Amino acid sequence: IGRNAYEDDDVALALLAYLKTHYSPLLMARYKLDASLAPTPVAPMAADSLAALHDEDLLQAVAARRVALRSGQRVDVQKAAEIVIQDFRTGTLGRITLETPAEFSGWLAQSVADEALKTALKATQKPKKKAKK
Repeated sequence: IGRNAYEDDDVALALLAYLKTHYSPLLMARYKLDASLAPTPVAPMAADSLAALHDEDLLQAVAARRVALRSGQRVDVQKAAEIVIQDFRTGTLGRITLETPAEFSGWLAQSVADEALKTALKATQKPKKKAKK
């Protein structure tokens, strides 16, 4: 898919939402996320507090850690999104899968069931009469 077909920040936010739930240790290690993200920094950030963080806040934290800033120390969300996507694509974040074997099995079972239903419906329909020449 070409880069002009999607918004980097939307894709990065969706990716971060998935990663913070399923791969929070990898996120924390790669971007050195710690208590500085929490409203009251007292201890290293735990994986459960990372999951409670809003996706936009997480993207801004990544931007701050990776120094994706514009003039005046404003966060460059576009640059941070590009960083997150590039780190995922290159495998820098670690070994990540977006579908588990259980999810794939579920999709396959649903597909087989849908195909069986389609075949059964087709068998119950009357055959169309062919026009005589």
